[in-house]
Amino acid sequence: MLLRAAGFAALLCISGMGTALEASEDQSSSNKPSEAALAAGDSAEQAPGEAEDPLANYSSAKSEAKTLKLYQEAFREKRVVQVATAESIVDKGDYVKQYALVKVLVDPTFRTLRQAQKNLTGVDLASLPPIPNKNRTILESALNVWEGTALLGDLILRLPDILHRMIDNHALRKEVLNWAVRLCAVSPMYEPTHRTQLELVLQEMGLADVPDPTYSNPFSEASRRKRAIERAAAKAAQEAEIERLIERKRRGPQLSRRRYY
Repeated sequence: MLLRAAGFAALLCISGMGTALEASEDQSSSNKPSEAALAAGDSAEQAPGEAEDPLANYSSAKSEAKTLKLYQEAFREKRVVQVATAESIVDKGDYVKQYALVKVLVDPTFRTLRQAQKNLTGVDLASLPPIPNKNRTILESALNVWEGTALLGDLILRLPDILHRMIDNHALRKEVLNWAVRLCAVSPMYEPTHRTQLELVLQEMGLADVPDPTYSNPFSEASRRKRAIERAAAKAAQEAEIERLIERKRRGPQLSRRRYY
């Protein structure tokens, strides 16, 4: 599996997405119940023997699907901004500058993910709607995981040597990253392109259940050195061939040495 530079996107504004998403939901307020209604709904119990209303279930599912679509659209927009940011760090070229910029992003992201992990411990997300917006703490924690994991993914894949230096010798960071990636992998929020990024992150960080022996990251220093060696060898072979042709032309045509009997 060859990691390709053009295939990845990133997230930068972790704190900004919640605001954007809330704004999107405000535009669709007809599909979002008031807090009072939510509280009433949470406290209401179905009467014994009362049958569920199929129409109400359909309406609820339709509303949840619409909410998920709004969040996914905002998620994609943030990732477009992020890919430009990630690429701008790569373009710095200077390792010291890259390291400083990455550290500014990575340190708070891991703190946020760790807090989200604590908040979501014991929460059965599979039993909740795709966007659990009835509980602000759960919603904000889930958003932080989705956004923060995507951000780390782009940095890991584009600047692997720096990120290995920041993560490999930190057991807690590796554990939190592994937890966050696997949580995102089962979230409806993540679309196929985003899931591909998750798979690559697991391979890069040595967290995959089944390591891919063909995996290679072209952004790593080892890959760059290998390509440089291959280019040098190809150039040397080309120059040798040119020298051979020049020497052959210099000598001119020659009679073949045959024995006649």
